Amino acid sequence: YTDRKENVYVKDGLLHIRANLETNADDIANKFGGQKYTSARLLSQNKFAFTYGTVEARIALPAGKGIWPAFWMLGESIDKVSWPPCGEIDIIEAVNDDHIVYGTHHWASNGSHAQYGNNTADYYGKSTTIDITEFHDYKMTWDREYIRIFVDDFMYQEIDIKDTESDMGTFHKPFFFILNVAVGGSWPGFDIDDAQFPTEMLVDYIRVYK
Repeated sequence: YTDRKENVYVKDGLLHIRANLETNADDIANKFGGQKYTSARLLSQNKFAFTYGTVEARIALPAGKGIWPAFWMLGESIDKVSWPPCGEIDIIEAVNDDHIVYGTHHWASNGSHAQYGNNTADYYGKSTTIDITEFHDYKMTWDREYIRIFVDDFMYQEIDIKDTESDMGTFHKPFFFILNVAVGGSWPGFDIDDAQFPTEMLVDYIRVYK
């Protein structure tokens, strides 16, 4: 991840997070730690965090072999308690060219990692088909009882967080945003199509209502 204009910039009112294939051997060796792919990762940590509210975002995602875009959140306490006790809310994740969007929650349960997630391809027998490379309206509603995640009003994740005396207490604390486009990884794998680069996530807006 870099902070270069080649990887992240605003043009015509849209935020572009661009993953690139680097071809200059000297740059790969000296600037990018031997990695031939660059991208960007934006955090609102220490700038903006909140507890409860409605998030609305209009985003177009990249799709391709080895591509892993995400719009997600981490608990503000991560520097004090580490992960997963800080909690994680994955509003949007997509991998490869499946055109499926995933919503997932991570937390610590009895000292171990716990997670619960669903997706747009099979949400309790319901599904919606979307081209993730087109703009869609994503929404998360978060109150003292539930966190629910939607795309174009189709709900693809819901978690009950009412029991604040249990491990669900994690989700009643401030969280901050992260936007990134990963190349390769444990989920999409490392079979990457170099012909697809550059590839971008486009963000029109992210709005938070309290």
